[in-house]
Amino acid sequence: MRSPRRKKSRKRGFWALVAGGFAWLFKSLKGTELSHLEFGVMLSVCVVVVYHMPLWPTVSPSGSAIPQVFPDHPNSPWKSDTITVPDDEGRQLSVELGTMDATHRWLKASTELIGIDGKDAIPVERIFLGLASDTGKPIVAIGMASHENATENPEEEDQRARVRAERISSIAIRFFESQPEVRFVNLGARRSDIETNSALERRVAIMAIRCADEGVDLTRGIRNALEALHDRGELLFNPKAYHNWDANRFRVEVSSHGSGVRRVPSCNSAR
Repeated sequence: MRSPRRKKSRKRGFWALVAGGFAWLFKSLKGTELSHLEFGVMLSVCVVVVYHMPLWPTVSPSGSAIPQVFPDHPNSPWKSDTITVPDDEGRQLSVELGTMDATHRWLKASTELIGIDGKDAIPVERIFLGLASDTGKPIVAIGMASHENATENPEEEDQRARVRAERISSIAIRFFESQPEVRFVNLGARRSDIETNSALERRVAIMAIRCADEGVDLTRGIRNALEALHDRGELLFNPKAYHNWDANRFRVEVSSHGSGVRRVPSCNSAR
């Protein structure tokens, strides 16, 4: 399988060459050919421009009143799921959960790199390419760690999952244009007393809150949303298999990188 970086470079290089070719053709038709230096400069500019373009277009579902954060595109590494659930008091919460595919997972023991192995790894900042940056929705980063070392050093793995969630939070507050409220959930390490697969336990997942009724309990609502998505068979990970899933341990915390002031419409007004 080609690495994401190699695919990305080929796509950007192709469009840069196309842009440069059209520029050369345009000037040639006018009777003025580009020198090698001029062509090289123009091509370099095209490469820089295309390099900073999103790799996957973000498309909102037809007729949706609330734009989505995660790209809906066949080549996207994100799987997006949307659900509306009540908290324990019946107040509604609607969320969009984006989970990255198996080739975009946390490297073992890392809190900075995403990929299959060190050779193909990318900085975690790159996972935000292609996300809609102007929706203004509250963001909830979800931290996970694999089962290795969890039996001997459970606190160490719990802390690793927390640092991963906080790392995503720190990027989110800079990436999204409106500097939204940023929270996180630390699911902790995957339990080792059930069937395990280390590579699939270190998922990268981010949740956007689409709407929330006044006074909704975010901790209960988000836990209910994860449970409902899992029960529907739509999640790429099993949240119930992690140490901090128990109701007395599951917490939605305000990130140290983002404001705790909620800026989200009521689910009644968003319909």
